[in-house]
Amino acid sequence: MTSSGRHRPASALLLFSGFGASVPGLVRQLQHLYRRPGDRQLLEVAAEAVDRAVYRFGPDRARHLPPDGIPLRGWLRGQVPITPAALRSSVVEGLLTHLMHLCLLRPDARAAWSGPVIGLGHSLGLISAVIASLKPDGGQQQFLRDAHESMAMTTLTLLRCQQTAGNPHGEPGLVRRYAQLSGAKGRPGPMVAVSGLKVDRLRDLLAEHLAEGGRPVELGLVNGPCDAVLCGSTNGLLELWLRHRAAFAGAGAGYAFLRSTVPFHNSRLAPVLDHLGADRAWAGTSITSARLAAPVYATDFPRDLQRAGDLYADCLSQVICRPLDWSATVRSVMAEHRPSRAFDFGPGVAVRMFTRKCLEPQGDVLEYIPVRPASAA
Repeated sequence: MTSSGRHRPASALLLFSGFGASVPGLVRQLQHLYRRPGDRQLLEVAAEAVDRAVYRFGPDRARHLPPDGIPLRGWLRGQVPITPAALRSSVVEGLLTHLMHLCLLRPDARAAWSGPVIGLGHSLGLISAVIASLKPDGGQQQFLRDAHESMAMTTLTLLRCQQTAGNPHGEPGLVRRYAQLSGAKGRPGPMVAVSGLKVDRLRDLLAEHLAEGGRPVELGLVNGPCDAVLCGSTNGLLELWLRHRAAFAGAGAGYAFLRSTVPFHNSRLAPVLDHLGADRAWAGTSITSARLAAPVYATDFPRDLQRAGDLYADCLSQVICRPLDWSATVRSVMAEHRPSRAFDFGPGVAVRMFTRKCLEPQGDVLEYIPVRPASAA
């Protein structure tokens, strides 16, 4: 509550997902949008920003991070096929997700959520929440400059994260044993969603794993009382399940490897922050907390980023190497602002689901309104 003891005026939440989207679907939607003149200008600006970021990173180094490089303009025009290997890359997934959010945030598309709003972004979605909450001064041209800056920084940061993370695959022997015992299909990676197990119990199992010499694993995201994401070494995540599979099975817990090729929200990625100052100076520094017209909440611990000293550094450090608590942030925002509606920008429904599961047990109910491109309606 505010210092006066009264709640702030009712607001709407703007919810943005980070990873975990349907990337093939995103490609098709973006290709459709590229055929519309209003969206094409933004998409060309984004493609130019990606090209600049790749050039700064080094085209030869970026060529296989992800596989096939990032020929965004060719993908949008349908001139270059996007391969399954490219679609599995967190670099591609992250930049396509942010690009779709930018299309939904064009100045002439915002009437539906005019009025007091609060920005909430899950993982990389935090950058989109910032863009959504900037003052509209400068109109379309300022939006395009902000889009260029955020796309360049997002692409460059994701490339640096993938480079630092290295090979996401586990040791063949561990992978085979996990597949045989779990019956799970798909390729293990450096992030795994654990559902149906209380977070405190998961912390205990993780502590035992590390105390017994298990390879590094960290609790990266708390999405709800019984929903969390572990991140770190793929081998460590396999070892953790093999060591404690009876405990997971006894609790009826799910243990699902995510498609991610990078262990986001993990201290192992902290060296990426060493490049942040120089990268920001290169990409542009117009996106600052002084330009935020609405609250945007951090998710490492609940706080309004309108008071952030260095907004972009704070946001990216949360995405890269800080553990996040979505559950605590959502509950704090509800207690402070009492919103009645949530505009869900997706892609996908994961953030809507996590938000609902956090709030409904305490009696808080929101009206969820999907925000999607007209072509996907």
